[in-house]
Amino acid sequence: MHTDEVFMPVCRTCPPSAAHFRVACVVLLTLALCCGARLPGATTAHAAADGAAQQENAVKGEKLAPELEATLTALIAAVPAGKSLPPEADLIRLARFMMSPTTNPDEVRVAKREHGEGALMRHNFRSPFAKLVRYCFDPRIPTETLYPMVLRRGNWLPDSQLVRENVQLWDQLNTQKMLVLRGAEYEEITPDTFSGCYYDYRLLRLVALLHVDGKPVLFSVSRQDAPSSVGRKAAIVGKDSDWNYVYTRVVGSNLKLAGWAQTYLYDSANISLMYPSGDGGGLAFFKWVNAGWSNMNMVKTKHIRSGGERFLASMRQVLDARNLPAPEAIYARHAALTSMDDAALRAAFEPHSAALANSAQGDSVLSRPDFQAVLKDGAYARQLGRQDLISELMKLYMKERLGARELALKP
Repeated sequence: MHTDEVFMPVCRTCPPSAAHFRVACVVLLTLALCCGARLPGATTAHAAADGAAQQENAVKGEKLAPELEATLTALIAAVPAGKSLPPEADLIRLARFMMSPTTNPDEVRVAKREHGEGALMRHNFRSPFAKLVRYCFDPRIPTETLYPMVLRRGNWLPDSQLVRENVQLWDQLNTQKMLVLRGAEYEEITPDTFSGCYYDYRLLRLVALLHVDGKPVLFSVSRQDAPSSVGRKAAIVGKDSDWNYVYTRVVGSNLKLAGWAQTYLYDSANISLMYPSGDGGGLAFFKWVNAGWSNMNMVKTKHIRSGGERFLASMRQVLDARNLPAPEAIYARHAALTSMDDAALRAAFEPHSAALANSAQGDSVLSRPDFQAVLKDGAYARQLGRQDLISELMKLYMKERLGARELALKP
């Protein structure tokens, strides 16, 4: 599972005035979190013997125990190719802590790192573990179809082991020896619910499948390999859960007193664990984010939690849906769209483009000149590039298949 991030932006240029600077510095540009999920499994006698005692002492006060913090640091450091993983016993200890019912994520205080402040979150899904792995770790499934509320576009890059070696993780769940894979992903997020900014960036990712107490679990660890693109203006049309967004190429935010801000996602890291949980599947993740403007990190733990809730809501909406299309159906639809020429893609998207333009009437954000420039007279379909059109049409396909009612957008 992907997608990493709750973000806060950053501005390299000086604000137009000291007054604007003072106002902007108190504006928290809380951005979308796309937590990436992929995960491990294998047990040792030593780890089994000391697991319960270490679980009781894992949180001292609110701070995470030093040995767990050390494993988190070592896991993030292991993401690039050629780096060594922490000992398997350490991974098992961390997995037990993240899965344990006695661990209350809200009470865990994660140490601040170079990647920013951090938080731990957890959720149980109705869908079984094997199904989550099947959808979330298949590089043939465009990531935006699984997390449409937080990702505009996402995909594994071709040189990733998962792609290059055609590894089907869902068929490897009974493998007793730890399986480790590395790769990279491209992600572009949907508009932040507060500022309207969106960004794209590249993630390096480590995936480790192992067994803990006889059950398979999957670690997925990511880190941003460079600062993101500059934040640009976009908007949510109607309810976020309807997945309708409008994107411009205009640098800045939709905040009236901070529209000038050139914001960036400077750095981020994520450690996710996917595991069996009763008849369903569980997901726990640590997340750190450094983002804002003028080299100031504006992201706090509460913002990461807020972004995490948005990510989980998006994941539930799709992966727990009764009408979720089979992976093969998603492949087929994506292949059909990819085979279409640009003119055909634009023609397919034009009715939705017209509906978006109609919805802008009277909207306080969409009626602004920056958005009217891309929406007026149904021009939005002509503004989008080929990959953006395919992604938008894939989301419309998923919405139709899931039975989600179309936003009240009338051409």
